Amino acid sequence: MQKAFLIYKAERYDIRGKRLLDTLEKYYVSDTGMRNAVLGISSREDISRQIENIVYLELLRRGYEVAVGKYGDREVDFTARRNREVQYIQVTMSIMTDDTYEHEVAPFRLIRDSYPKTVLSMDSFVTDLPDGLHHSNLLDWLLEEERS
Repeated sequence: MQKAFLIYKAERYDIRGKRLLDTLEKYYVSDTGMRNAVLGISSREDISRQIENIVYLELLRRGYEVAVGKYGDREVDFTARRNREVQYIQVTMSIMTDDTYEHEVAPFRLIRDSYPKTVLSMDSFVTDLPDGLHHSNLLDWLLEEERS
């Protein structure tokens, strides 16, 4: 199914060790509607997983090599690499609850490099992100013009 581009494998990347890992990769589908039909779920169920899938596909479309980041026992949804450019991305429906905020921001606090760290959510705006972290509304991010 990978050869037919129906599913894509995102390998796990050890951010601290700067190497790809051999286990616990994630899979994303090219058609979330087909995924929902096969799994027998409605498009409203599992929305967080679906928006993560959409971001993965968009990063590929923009020419990034995409992996799932790991830092200790924490996960970063995506490490995206293109040429010498690297960025870390967390994807969530909303970052407005304390639990979600902590879950999404905690991995970024551990990463000591200076590459961009972005949280994508459906929230219009977010305040009080720690220095060096950015927030973008998911729809705005999907519609923005490519920066080269």
